[in-house]
Amino acid sequence: IQVVLIGIPHHPWVNGYLEDGQLDGMNSTYAKYESIDGVTSLQMYWEEWPSESYSDRNHLDADGREFFCQRVTSVIDEIIKESM
Repeated sequence: IQVVLIGIPHHPWVNGYLEDGQLDGMNSTYAKYESIDGVTSLQMYWEEWPSESYSDRNHLDADGREFFCQRVTSVIDEIIKESM
């Protein structure tokens, strides 16, 4: 079974509210699972998406969801091609 580990992007304003080290658990978890055979990581949390991609601080709007789906689809398509 192939697994895609996805880190959802967050509104750029959110990071300003986080304390130092608050995301260390997420980062170490990604590092742990990325090293497992059959796991593909798509870590988008750290990407800078324009604030217009969000309907509020926590949710992507229609354009943001469409872009997200395009990114995820290309990763899944590549996994399927490699397994054939």
